[in-house]
Amino acid sequence: LVVATPLLSQQEPPKILDAPRLRTILKSGAVTLIERLPLTETCSVQLWVTGRECAETVDTHGRRHLLEHLVAKGKMGDLDIRLETRGMYLTAQTSRDSMKFEITCAPKDLPYATRAIREILEPIETTPEAIAKEAKIIEQELALRGPAMALSALAWTQGYGNAGLDSLGSISVIGATTPDDLKALQAKQFDRRSLALVITGPVELAEASI
Repeated sequence: LVVATPLLSQQEPPKILDAPRLRTILKSGAVTLIERLPLTETCSVQLWVTGRECAETVDTHGRRHLLEHLVAKGKMGDLDIRLETRGMYLTAQTSRDSMKFEITCAPKDLPYATRAIREILEPIETTPEAIAKEAKIIEQELALRGPAMALSALAWTQGYGNAGLDSLGSISVIGATTPDDLKALQAKQFDRRSLALVITGPVELAEASI
């Protein structure tokens, strides 16, 4: 019995699998990282903003936290609501080292999520009234922090002095912040060299990097 063996040249070539991730450094200095997670059902779009160039002092303690609150609202002040009406969710937080904005969405909504991130990056337009309103919200955050967070903040301050200021801030400083203060801070904080955009989920690298 003779079994015919197809020539190697006639065999279908092995499928080339898509790379699991793609890291790109843009001309502006910003970094993008796209990671393909085919077994997940949702996408995560994260904007990371380093704080290394905007270390807080006693005189500016809390301005970064205030800036995070206000830019997360978007140009019309309702970005979170617009996202939620599409089944998408926005979270934001400020630490000593960075700010993080994250949008969770379905794969089909990835373009909308990336547009929302661009909106967060646009120059801030705010008013003293908006700052005062947000200061009250941050004051409530401070009042609600648990013993563990309070103890951690105290330990950092005792260990590092003014270099260890907690990321929540001082209500007196936040309340005295002006729109011009925030514009100047945003220009420095959101310098393109300080930005990293991370996209993960069941995405194709080529499509997500457009």
